[in-house]
Amino acid sequence: MSHASFRLEGVNTNLTVTATTGEERLGQGHHFELELASDAPVDAAAAIEQPCVLQLQTPFGEGHYHGIVAAITQCATADGSAARRCRLTMTSSLSLLEHSRRRRIFRNKNAAAVVATLMEEAGLDAAADGLSAALVDYPHLTQYDESDRRFIRRLLEQDGLWLRNESDFDSDSWTLCDAVAAAPDLGELLTVDEAHLRSGEACAVDVEVVRRLAPGKVALRGYHADNPNHTLQAEVAAAGDAEETLEVYRSRDQSWGHSATTDEHLRSAAERHLHGLRAEAKLVRWRCNVPLRAGRRLSLTGEVDLGVFIVSVRHHFDHDADTYHCDITATPTGQPYRLPPTTQKPRIDGAAYAVVTGSAGEEIHCDALGRVNVRFTWDRSGPSDHHSSLPVRVLHPNLAGSLLIPRVGWEVLIMFEDGD
Repeated sequence: MSHASFRLEGVNTNLTVTATTGEERLGQGHHFELELASDAPVDAAAAIEQPCVLQLQTPFGEGHYHGIVAAITQCATADGSAARRCRLTMTSSLSLLEHSRRRRIFRNKNAAAVVATLMEEAGLDAAADGLSAALVDYPHLTQYDESDRRFIRRLLEQDGLWLRNESDFDSDSWTLCDAVAAAPDLGELLTVDEAHLRSGEACAVDVEVVRRLAPGKVALRGYHADNPNHTLQAEVAAAGDAEETLEVYRSRDQSWGHSATTDEHLRSAAERHLHGLRAEAKLVRWRCNVPLRAGRRLSLTGEVDLGVFIVSVRHHFDHDADTYHCDITATPTGQPYRLPPTTQKPRIDGAAYAVVTGSAGEEIHCDALGRVNVRFTWDRSGPSDHHSSLPVRVLHPNLAGSLLIPRVGWEVLIMFEDGD
């Protein structure tokens, strides 16, 4: 027998789940649409943004999903003795980050530290665990006119990370990961035909293996101002794959991180980008009667013998029919997984105002290449000294003897190459 229970903080009315559908996907969190019955009207104004938890129980396992109420619809009835019905949208706590939109600069931090800071500001718990390699510290990471959630997603894609939700009925947390091998192992799941779906054991049916066309090669070319004669470049191809001729080439693009100052750094970035582009090149899909979670791995046995890493789960529960099943999408465990690169970096069209900064007491502050530091007028929290920005080149007329170094405190216009 399958059962779903729902707890909403701040509401004393008993709420019965009559039906629900929902999806959990790596990189996006989870959301559910619930049909509820209550013995009294629910105060919609008091319910919005309230913490809540959904528990799905089956004879073969259970799942807990924490979130907040994003929307609620109350259904009117003329029968005062009848149970009230309402429809409720529950989203994961990550959705809180969608409503904060900012402009700021993070200095000398890696992607995991920035993500943890943003989530902590929203009251969420996040920690890195089982990372396969040390993350690179970036001199500057700029969030420019984008929501906290979009900025986090962009950083995760850039550094090959993902967030895995860890929860039980009383607690909710997030873990930063980058390696399939370090994901929790759920053991084995038997694959059978349709006739055994409602049998007395956990099983998977309708198993499909999907193969999709995807780029097979990534080439990156960078630039380092301290050594402009050396062309930073890296090429990475999917080994033994016929799609190697399908190349993605990017030149002087900082979307892979501006700490790529060596060919080795650039090659690592190219590998991450290729893995993200090929994240859905081979998928495994099935339907089962166990409430599985994304970000875990398991072994399919029986008709199909394959290790898989779960990337999305779509849940279906109906109280009247006493049925639960979920649709799973996974990738083979032997295939590296990175979030598909779908988040575009923000662009700045035109010029931006800034003020030249420098060390205390100095009128002129520049480096050996004549570059200066600035503080943008939109930067509310950054320092006002030579740590305020990366070194910025000064535009000079192409004439002999012409040289002008902006003084500290001068207002200047900053232009951006290709809007970056």
